[in-house]
Amino acid sequence: MVFRFAEGRTFSALYQKKMILSAFNTRNKNDGFAIATFGKQKDPVITIQEPYFICGDLGLEGFTPYIFLKAKNVDKFIVQKQSVAEASNYYVTEDFVNFKRLSNEFPEKDYKWMKAELVEWKNVDGRTLQGVLYKPDDFDSTKSYPVIFNYYVRSSNALHHYEAPGMVGGLNLPYMVTQDYLVFVPDIFYKIGEPGRSAYNCIVSAANHLAMFPWVNRKKMALYGHSFGGFETNYVIAHTNLFAAAVSSSGMTNFISAYGSIVGDGVSRQGQYELTKDRIGGTLWDKLDSYIDNSPVLRADKIETPLLMMGNKEDDDVPFTQGVELFTALRRLGKKVWMIQYDGEGHIIVGCSDAPKDWMLRVKTFYDHYLKDMPSQKWMTQGVSAQEKSFFSGMETDVSHVKSE
Repeated sequence: MVFRFAEGRTFSALYQKKMILSAFNTRNKNDGFAIATFGKQKDPVITIQEPYFICGDLGLEGFTPYIFLKAKNVDKFIVQKQSVAEASNYYVTEDFVNFKRLSNEFPEKDYKWMKAELVEWKNVDGRTLQGVLYKPDDFDSTKSYPVIFNYYVRSSNALHHYEAPGMVGGLNLPYMVTQDYLVFVPDIFYKIGEPGRSAYNCIVSAANHLAMFPWVNRKKMALYGHSFGGFETNYVIAHTNLFAAAVSSSGMTNFISAYGSIVGDGVSRQGQYELTKDRIGGTLWDKLDSYIDNSPVLRADKIETPLLMMGNKEDDDVPFTQGVELFTALRRLGKKVWMIQYDGEGHIIVGCSDAPKDWMLRVKTFYDHYLKDMPSQKWMTQGVSAQEKSFFSGMETDVSHVKSE
């Protein structure tokens, strides 16, 4: 159980001697409230916990993260709640026990939607891990579904978050799930010096666990990762041929060359390897073996999984050359690999351009081909050069590759 101060706009006399806390259950991810009384050495009293996420930003007073708002002269409070199957709505309460709905916004009701469930399994070290499995709301256990594994660090606490569809740079969860893909988001736990191996242990053990269910097509499992998740994709496919397809977006491929590079603002990248997010824990000369092991490009000859990559020249976080290194290595080795570059886009492609929609459609086409045996499109069979892309998308089905009946 995790308790945090619940920020409110004003307090009444009723709550001057009490403190309202948010109460989050780390096991089942239910969210709620608790009340602690000043001057009493007792545990907070949980007033409610339910399968919802208590939203932090009510959109008032800039970006102040209010958990609740209080009426001016009466003890009434407004909170905002959501779940994976319900968009955010407002509720009013007087005691943080009983809540009355004030709004009824359900944009998802007119569409095929999705549901989520918490899954637990053990990795190779015997550690119990958690992840979120997203299913279409008309899920049929008698069918066999392809599965896409999407990951970054740890996301199981977001079990009850509402995922709005949109043209974003990453994986559009509602879009892919409603296209009859299962999406599994496993938590990743890291050992310093072994970021790639840690991700491999968590992702592969999750895949082996899900493969035991009859409604999972174990031959049609795929990967999707962006940024550090893109590096994790590159690492995993360099060490196993378990997956039928993989997508790596803006991910590192060579920790050795990246160690000597700079971030877009001119800061040396060495610190992120030695001290922070890349989790090597030492210099290139102190931990050479770790830098080598976490450079998937050095194992490009072992990669057999078809790989779709994205890397943009204006990426000020992951150098464009990182993607190029792996792409050209795989092309030289005769592997199945595609790399897409969007002009004017950086580390994350944004919704003010056509790039997010284009990327998501190509990702779906790629998965459809390798996970559902659907025909490929011309951008996959013929390619689209930098000179052609302004007038030729390559999104047409390549009929020459369609099997005749």
